[in-house]
Amino acid sequence: MSIYAYGLRARPLGIGTVPRDFCGFDARYRNEEERIRHGVVFYTRQLTAKEISDFELIIVDINELKEYNYEWKH
Repeated sequence: MSIYAYGLRARPLGIGTVPRDFCGFDARYRNEEERIRHGVVFYTRQLTAKEISDFELIIVDINELKEYNYEWKH
């Protein structure tokens, strides 16, 4: 199963702040260079360009998140 990660730039996770069907979340993740300030949210599907834009998310390369490589559990 593929896992896709998206950084929260504008607001923390809450009702209506990300598409509903997420399968995991980590509020600890930060990346100031990419302006990811509110964590990362995980999906088992790729979000559409409209979803990414509407929710002000940014794609995060799952391979850069060592703690989630291959052993990620939901």
